[in-house]
Amino acid sequence: MKAEIVLTKTEKILQSFLLVSSLLSFVVIGFGVYFQNNNIDKDHLLVPILLSFWLIFFGILFYNGLRNGNLIKRWTPIDVYNFVSWLVTKFNSDKQKSEKITKQVISTFTLVFYLLILLSFINRVKT
Repeated sequence: MKAEIVLTKTEKILQSFLLVSSLLSFVVIGFGVYFQNNNIDKDHLLVPILLSFWLIFFGILFYNGLRNGNLIKRWTPIDVYNFVSWLVTKFNSDKQKSEKITKQVISTFTLVFYLLILLSFINRVKT
């Protein structure tokens, strides 16, 4: 049975921001699909809004990864988390230290996604 992840008060607030950001992203995608089906060009508005929500999402995950990383364990797909954890335990035998390194590795990947989205956001706003 999977152990329950206990969140602090700050992490609960951050999780609500993650949830709102992800739901609003799906709403923006839905508007984009609707506008594309009706041949309405609103990409100049929807793409920066969507990228902003993604920046918020990945920024919160990266911030939490710098701290104790409970949200990373909760919001990362279990297969991805287990694969990264398996890779880390191959090179490190200490269970507690490998758990921390796993969260840091996933946090690093979220930083990379954050920077890529930030670059595309800057590029999109310039044009």
